Amino acid sequence: MPRKQSKKTGDVFGRLTILEDLGTRKIGKRNVSVRFYLCECSCGNRIEVRCGDLQSGNIKSCGCLKRETHRGAGNPKKPIEVGDKYERLTVLEDLGTREVGRQGARRRFFLCECDCGNKIEIPGNGIGERYKSCGCLRREQCRKLILPGTVFGRLTVLELCDPAERKPSEDVLIYKCQCECGSVIKVAGTSLRTGNTRSCGCINRENFQENIREARSKIFVEGTNIMLISHNRIRADNTSGVRGVSKSRGKWVAAIKFKKKKYYLGSFNDINEAAEVRKEAEERIFGGFLEWYKNRVNFSCEDDPPV
Repeated sequence: MPRKQSKKTGDVFGRLTILEDLGTRKIGKRNVSVRFYLCECSCGNRIEVRCGDLQSGNIKSCGCLKRETHRGAGNPKKPIEVGDKYERLTVLEDLGTREVGRQGARRRFFLCECDCGNKIEIPGNGIGERYKSCGCLRREQCRKLILPGTVFGRLTVLELCDPAERKPSEDVLIYKCQCECGSVIKVAGTSLRTGNTRSCGCINRENFQENIREARSKIFVEGTNIMLISHNRIRADNTSGVRGVSKSRGKWVAAIKFKKKKYYLGSFNDINEAAEVRKEAEERIFGGFLEWYKNRVNFSCEDDPPV
């Protein structure tokens, strides 16, 4: 792994130029030591920045770069002005900044008028991107009928459901759809258009089963549970207190299971004798197998496992 180069005065990262190394200070609940630098932005402002943020590029300016990129769609560096039009919205007035969210971040808001006549207050970073109308554009799209036979993922639209089966919102239309697996379900038109619903649920079930198979392939090798044999934890249903040792007909029976086969190790009057035999079997059988598995994982060896 290449060694990180030390930063020095005069180094440039985006719009920031390092002026001074402020040394390390402890931050957070764990008191992690982090190095800070005093930097000057190309706009003239000075800020203190963590070394990691400079290295990764998370911080490239004092904040002016982000403010410029949030000044309208189409031309990010063009400030939003009264009279500008974005889709169906026309800017009427700059309402200034206000605090939003739990962290108290400040956002500039604008009073806009929609082509339909409604007036709404919108944050500047959403005009023309997230907000293109007062909401009438979305309502119009929701009212557009989806023709029978239209395919969305694995779903094929059969027909429009009765209005009584709609959701509380009058703008949401419900469609009866048939999945490729044969199931018939009812889906909101908005969920079909956005792609949130692409099947009756069979896609999620298939992905779940595939994730289980992938997890099992990592845990089970040659029919042996690597996680189970690599630690000394005792199962909750164990009554003897020793792995692989159980009581039968007044004697302690030791056994071990390996590669889907169970091997009988003997019966003993003393549980300590049974535990010692079981431990020797673990070291002899599990030890070599675990060593082979670690080499296989670390070095991608293709050797056959020990028998």
